[in-house]
Amino acid sequence: MGIVSLKPNTDNINTNINTLPEAIQEPHKSIFTTLVPESRVLTLLDYVEGYPWTVDFFGQILNDNNSLQHFDPNIPNLTQPYYKVNKLILQVSSPLQTSYDSATAITSVSGSASTPYKIKPNAGDVFIAKVDNTEDAIFIINNVERKTFRKDTLYEISYTLYTYTSVNASFIDSLERRVQQTFFFNPDSNFFNRDVLLKPSVKEAMDRLEHFAFTSTKEYFDTFIQPIMGNLAIPGTLGRYIDPILINFILKTVNYTHNNLIKITTVDFSKYSMYNQKNIYDVILNRDKSILPNVSKKYRFISTLFLNNKVRLGTPMFINIDYVIAPYEIDISLNIANLDIYPLDPDTVAYPITKHNSNDYNRNIQTLTGTMPLLHGIYEDGYYVVSKNFYEYLETGRGSISYIEFLIYKFISNEAISKEDIAIAVEDVNKWSILHKLYLLPVLWLMINN
Repeated sequence: MGIVSLKPNTDNINTNINTLPEAIQEPHKSIFTTLVPESRVLTLLDYVEGYPWTVDFFGQILNDNNSLQHFDPNIPNLTQPYYKVNKLILQVSSPLQTSYDSATAITSVSGSASTPYKIKPNAGDVFIAKVDNTEDAIFIINNVERKTFRKDTLYEISYTLYTYTSVNASFIDSLERRVQQTFFFNPDSNFFNRDVLLKPSVKEAMDRLEHFAFTSTKEYFDTFIQPIMGNLAIPGTLGRYIDPILINFILKTVNYTHNNLIKITTVDFSKYSMYNQKNIYDVILNRDKSILPNVSKKYRFISTLFLNNKVRLGTPMFINIDYVIAPYEIDISLNIANLDIYPLDPDTVAYPITKHNSNDYNRNIQTLTGTMPLLHGIYEDGYYVVSKNFYEYLETGRGSISYIEFLIYKFISNEAISKEDIAIAVEDVNKWSILHKLYLLPVLWLMINN
């Protein structure tokens, strides 16, 4: 269940009617007859076996007292309720074939296909699909056979072409008026994913997130990659501030292959043992709360003058990095060998927060249990990525945690996260401060991809 309700909410669900039938029932004898003009028969697409056929599927909503029957536009709407699945993908078993009955002089067109897992069709259900002349045709399911595969269930349907929508447009209007629930088929379900059917609000959230991920990723690299250095640096500062922890997280989570992104030039920080210290990005990447007791919670930027630099290619000094992030208030009881010792007096410690990369924008999110701020302070009291409130919430279950931090908490706890909840988090991401974008967008991308 989502934290909040994505708006606009277009659901119009009749909760008094059951949704999907539990079992296939034999239909009553029907006088339904398929009539197809002979001139249309030769234009039908001869689908081959295994062809993925995208259709709009209309299934009957049944309970124990309903009988299966073909759609009849002449009976009252509430007598024959339907649910609709947009862009359902059928796997063709038998291509469309024509048969001619000399006794009745009727030509019929029929075929068979398998429905995806989790979809339970019934005899009398309807689907609409394009044929090779790009015209929509209406098909009626005549028979349903239950199949099993890897201890799961799917169904093979046999269907017959009823008519074309151009010939009988009122059929579609009448059918649409009886739709009680609308879903979208999830083509990424790989048959075994529980999210085979998506509600319109979820589909809307997925579309928003897909657009957000594409546009924000490109904008992110255009903003934060410094061409002179070929590296990711914090803008809005007088010096060059580099965060190798963030860079390492991005290199592990962002897919360069499918995006035309500026590449990050890696800098060798491996010889600095302070970067062996676990951090919040390790927790997020591994989705493992057990790492938290061993993470360094606070970080500062220190001058590279105090690092053990050598005059060789790839060192921070060589590429003119002024400041690098380093753990602060380190727990010396943690098992980290040869931890670097460096001064932390005011002359050597720097902060990346300036009026050019930070702002006071925030907003309250109305949740099912109250309100919470969308964002938390970046580097507030030295806390890295998440705030002090985040760690208090982990320990006590209480505290003024932010909405983004709560999503992070659910993510590292391996809890399911509603797509609507993430969509609401990024509704006005263009108003975020530069630092919030820098540190939080890569985390949201990871959530979306998972």
